[in-house]
Amino acid sequence: MFHAKALASFDDELFAHPLQEITRKQQRILHHLAQGASGDEIADALGITRDGVNFHLRKIYSKLSKGNAAAAIAAATRLGIA
Repeated sequence: MFHAKALASFDDELFAHPLQEITRKQQRILHHLAQGASGDEIADALGITRDGVNFHLRKIYSKLSKGNAAAAIAAATRLGIA
């Protein structure tokens, strides 16, 4: 039986945001972002527009409940997807 204290020790994002919610394209964007690529560089590498990168970044931030790139990269790294 789980105790509330034990459950509280788990990282909330693992429960709230299963990995299936992050698409392959979003994983690739996170990977490039974690490598220090700019939005324009990511767009060029993936063959999408800068607006497309920004769209996916907003989705990523929402799915990971993070408000910026640094926090999203940290969360994605902990989840093993960046």
